[in-house]
Amino acid sequence: MKSMNESEYRCEWCEGTVREKILAREVFRHTRGFVILENVPVGCCDKCGRKYYGAKILHRVEDIVLKREKADHTEQVLVAHA
Repeated sequence: MKSMNESEYRCEWCEGTVREKILAREVFRHTRGFVILENVPVGCCDKCGRKYYGAKILHRVEDIVLKREKADHTEQVLVAHA
């Protein structure tokens, strides 16, 4: 079995290996709305695909949605019934 380095850890769901990836865009749902972050460091399981977000990222989402920090820009999102 391959040993893990310091930035890797076991997935709590499937025992796969979680490794950091930088995602171009990630959508976060908050009770007060949605926030899209770009170039997001995310832990991703190589087996089940589960995503793990660090506290710094989650605090940033909250700060933006609560308007403690300003977003770079806004985008309209279309919503419709299936």
